Amino acid sequence: MKRPTRLIIVIAVLLVPLTLAGCGLSPDKTVAKFLDAFKAADSEEMSKYVLGGDISNVEDLDEEDPELAEVALSILSKLTYSIQKPAINGNTATVPVNMTSIDIPRLMANLIPQMFGAALTFVFSQENPESMIKFNLQLVKNAINDPDVPMTTTPLDFPLIRTNGKWLIVFDEEFAVSLVNAYSGNMGNPFDH
Repeated sequence: MKRPTRLIIVIAVLLVPLTLAGCGLSPDKTVAKFLDAFKAADSEEMSKYVLGGDISNVEDLDEEDPELAEVALSILSKLTYSIQKPAINGNTATVPVNMTSIDIPRLMANLIPQMFGAALTFVFSQENPESMIKFNLQLVKNAINDPDVPMTTTPLDFPLIRTNGKWLIVFDEEFAVSLVNAYSGNMGNPFDH
């Protein structure tokens, strides 16, 4: 073989794996993109990284209740994550993630005395119940936005499968519950602290 032919073969052998590697995101990059979309409450973007594009288990922020949406976005803004090394086994992968979020059970435990006191005050006042609800919602907003809000870190394993060269998150009901639990600071397991 002539030297130029060998050079072309060597270049081709080196370039083919590099171009194939760029065909899809790695499992950890898929999870990072999903979590960035999750933090932005962008369900359309999240669906790009989910098997079947189905994230029906995740509710969109309710546009009819902007105050509740504001609270949810405040909680999401505090969410941070640390992606660990993925375990890849053929066409499946598990990406361990440590999610740090507001410790909602502890936050609410801290707020209950204030809310109870406010409820007693409102019972004996002439104000309507909606003003009590608004007052309590403001207490929650203030607590969430406090720089010293209690935080907790929850480990979460993201299950992925490779389909058509793309790594996608297997977003079943069990995973959805685990994700919400991690996002809410273990609200589903308040006694795990």
